[in-house]
Amino acid sequence: MRKILRFLSLLTALCGVALWFATGSNRGWTKTTETTMVLDEITGIEGPVTVDNFSAGVDFLAICALVAFTLLVISFFVKAQPRYS
Repeated sequence: MRKILRFLSLLTALCGVALWFATGSNRGWTKTTETTMVLDEITGIEGPVTVDNFSAGVDFLAICALVAFTLLVISFFVKAQPRYS
């Protein structure tokens, strides 16, 4: 059980960092929308358009690190299973 918890801790940390990098390494809060300025072809006026776009921030990274650390600490309190020869 100890090895499983430690493996899950490592997996959680690595997946959190990988997802953070994959979604743009946002150093602010997590964002679910992005506003861009688009030029209207007919009128020639530039206006904002909101697009759904998930970008994980440092809060997401901190939660993944906290979960990974918690799993690691729990693994130290679990008894090691006896090995039978």
